[in-house]
Amino acid sequence: VSTQSTGENLGQVQRTHDNPAEAAHTKLHQAALVLQYLEQSGDSPLPLDTLLAAVPNHAKELGLPPFEATEFASKVWTKDALVELLQEAVTLLEEARLYEEAITVYQIILAVLQRSSNYSLMVEALTDFKTVCERLVAANTNQERLASNYYRVGLYGKAFGAELDGKEFVYKVSARLTLGHFQKKLTAQFGHDIDNLEVMTTNKDIDVASLDLANKSYIQIGAVKPYTDAAAKGDRERATGTAVASGDNKQSEQHLRRFVFEAAHSQGKKALSEDDFSKQQKRKVIFTTAQSLPYVKSRVPVESREELILSAAENAIEMMADRVEKLRSELRFNPPRQNQLQQVLAGSCVALVNGGPVLIAEAFLGRPQPGMTSAQRQYLSSLMDSFLSLCRAALSVNKGIINQSMVPFQNMVEKSYGEMEIKIRAAIAAAAAMK
Repeated sequence: VSTQSTGENLGQVQRTHDNPAEAAHTKLHQAALVLQYLEQSGDSPLPLDTLLAAVPNHAKELGLPPFEATEFASKVWTKDALVELLQEAVTLLEEARLYEEAITVYQIILAVLQRSSNYSLMVEALTDFKTVCERLVAANTNQERLASNYYRVGLYGKAFGAELDGKEFVYKVSARLTLGHFQKKLTAQFGHDIDNLEVMTTNKDIDVASLDLANKSYIQIGAVKPYTDAAAKGDRERATGTAVASGDNKQSEQHLRRFVFEAAHSQGKKALSEDDFSKQQKRKVIFTTAQSLPYVKSRVPVESREELILSAAENAIEMMADRVEKLRSELRFNPPRQNQLQQVLAGSCVALVNGGPVLIAEAFLGRPQPGMTSAQRQYLSSLMDSFLSLCRAALSVNKGIINQSMVPFQNMVEKSYGEMEIKIRAAIAAAAAMK
C-alpha cells in the first residue's frame, strides 16, 4: 500500500507543477501495480504485458514483493480500482493533449470492462473513446498541439554529489518554457545550495579536464529534439538513396527514448560559406535515455550516446526532404491557412529569402559530386521534382484564396518560381545525363 501512496503523492506533486502527462503516468504506474497484484492473485482481467504497451517504463520499476493476499485486503487492489486509475490517467492524458496514448489506455479499459461483463460502463467508455478519437483528428487537422521542449543537461562538480556529478539528463518541459527561462529555473534550483555555479548553454562536447572543478560547478544546457523512428529511418534511407515514402510522418509525444542535437560540420578547420552546400556536412549526436518520456518524473538520465556524420550529399537530401514535407504539410489544410501558406511559399520560391534549392540542385545535380552515389543523385532529383510540383500546387491554392491586395505578392512569387524552376530543371537534366 505504501507503494501506491508514493505514486499518489508523486502524482499530486506533478499536478501542482502543471505536468498532466507526468501525473497521468503516475496513475498508469499505480494501475500496473494493481494489475500485477491481480495477476499474482489469480484474478487478473488481462495479462500485465497488455498494460506495458502503454506503460513501458513499468517493466524497469520495482514491482510488488512476494505477498500474502490478506496483506492487500483493500479497495485499492481491485478490478474496479484498476479501471478507476486508468480512467483518471486518460483524463490527464487528454489534458496534456496526448490523444494517441489516451486511445491506447481506453482500449485497455474496454478490454477490462468486456472481460468483466460490465456493459453499462462499456457504453460510457465507448462514448468517451469516440470523443477522444474526434479530438485527435481535429488536433491533427488543425495542428493545434504544441510540442514539448526537451533539454539535455550535464552536471559537473563535486557539489552536485557523487550521484549527479558527471551525469547527463534529458528534461521534458512545457512548450512555453524557452531555453532562457529553463536556464533561470535550473540556476534557481541548484544555485540555492551551490556556490560559484556556471551555466553553459551549448551542446558542444565538454572537456572536463579544462573545467575549474576545484572552485566551480557547471551546468551544461542544450536544446534537443525527439529522434523518432521516422527520423532514424530517414537517415538510413538518405545514406543509401532509398526514397522515403511520402505521407504523414507525424509521431506523437509518447514513449520517447532517443533525442538528437544537430550542428553544421565540416572536415578541417576552415570555415565554410553558408551557400557552399557542396561541402556542408551535418553532425548528429543521439542521446538514449534510461526511461521513455513522458514519465512519472520530468527528467530521465541519459543511458548512452552515438554520433552520426551526414555527408554533404546526405545533408542536402535531408534539407530538401524537410522542404518537401513542409510544403506537403501546409497543403493538407482545408481550408488553407493563408498567412502560413504564403510564408512557406516565400521561403521556398523567393531567392532573396533563400537560394538553397537552386544552389543545392546546381551543386549536387548540375555537376559530378565526389562521394555521391548514383542512387543518392536519383533520390535528390526525385525530391527536387516533388518540390517543384508542390510549389506549383501551393501557388495555385494561394491564387484561389487571395484578394486583390495580395495579387502583387502572387505575381512576385510566380516570377521567382519560374526562374527557379528553369535552373532546377536544368540541373535535373544534367544529373540524368550522368547515368
